[in-house]
Amino acid sequence: MLKLSMRLALSLAAIVSSATAQLADNTDQFFHLELAQTASNVHGLAYDASEQLYVAQDNASLTRIDLTTSAETTVLNGLPLSSPGQLLLGDGRPLVGSDLVLADWNTELTSSCCNGRVLRINPNTNAFASLATGNPVSGSVGDPAGIALGPGGAWGSDLYVMDFQGASGFPPVLFRIDAAGNATTFLVDPTQWTQSTAPIGLAFGSAAFGEDLFVADRVGGGRIWRVDSSANLSTFTTGYAVTGIAKSPGGAFGDYLYFTASVGSEIDLFRVDPSGNVSLVVDNIGPAHYLAGLAFRSDGKALYVGAANQLVIVVPATMTLTATPNQIAANQVVQIQNTTGVANMPAVLMFDQAFGVTLTPPSVLIATTLDATGSWNLPVLVPAGLSGLTLRLQMLSLDAAGVFQASNNEPLQFL
Repeated sequence: MLKLSMRLALSLAAIVSSATAQLADNTDQFFHLELAQTASNVHGLAYDASEQLYVAQDNASLTRIDLTTSAETTVLNGLPLSSPGQLLLGDGRPLVGSDLVLADWNTELTSSCCNGRVLRINPNTNAFASLATGNPVSGSVGDPAGIALGPGGAWGSDLYVMDFQGASGFPPVLFRIDAAGNATTFLVDPTQWTQSTAPIGLAFGSAAFGEDLFVADRVGGGRIWRVDSSANLSTFTTGYAVTGIAKSPGGAFGDYLYFTASVGSEIDLFRVDPSGNVSLVVDNIGPAHYLAGLAFRSDGKALYVGAANQLVIVVPATMTLTATPNQIAANQVVQIQNTTGVANMPAVLMFDQAFGVTLTPPSVLIATTLDATGSWNLPVLVPAGLSGLTLRLQMLSLDAAGVFQASNNEPLQFL
């Protein structure tokens, strides 16, 4: 069940992101907004260009959220799902078509234990089939948690699956499934991938990353592993209890791997460049949990993150919005032009200065959702006698009763 968030931050202190010491800080380059609270912890996300977001939760459910209406529908609930992991949407290759692919590390078709499976799920009919049960090393018993589609070249077009093996007694295994559905072992390295590690999420890097495969691991101090197409395993970063990973499609998000990591009682969002330099993107994106879902929009204009039971959208602060006019008088209509390309992104206008005097807390002007022309037309309700106000834009969510919720990020300025 989707529950829209309803917090509204009115003080400037509540909307400025905090920085983390001893780490490059890029929090001023991004906005983030809690879109909704989910019924359970989000483990997998997949975005469809038709503005559908698929959400796999650890209560054995797979749901679909229409991002334009916030309507939520159930795809699967209960078996064959038990412990969903990473989720992806097929790109048309024969093995997966345009269906959803989900790793589930603790499911059977008739009970909730113990043979992990990789499932292909038709999001329109809800029909499903098993692409793999267990893994090629330990047989029908396994714990597949991470999946990624081969980018071609030396990797081919196979589906790669990361099985962390849990308490099976076997070391983790990375295997692949070819177009004919044959599963073969790609990498087992018990000297590095021991039962004291937990490699889970997968993401292929770009050419700048050598087109290698990167593997999230949250235990043993945490790290990101690197696997090349010849099955050589090495450490890429250490010191981060990584719970989820995704490669950006470029654009305003740049050429980075983005990952979530547990930091105390919270989850932070980071990015790492091809040289292994890590920087903070969002501080405290949600409460700590051992697995997180990440999915970029295919147009590269937003990143969706499932942090525990919070569904969050992250957008670059370099997005362009223009206010006309940017100096307003009482009861004047202000138009905010959205050029982000993200449909129905809500917003609010705040004014924090009048005649050069700072207002504390800043007053909030009512905003509407994005209209069909890509603009917000805002009737500005300014107290009598005030004019020449400085506008400030802040992202929001809006509940069914028309109550706005602010993000806790540095707002854009219109001066």
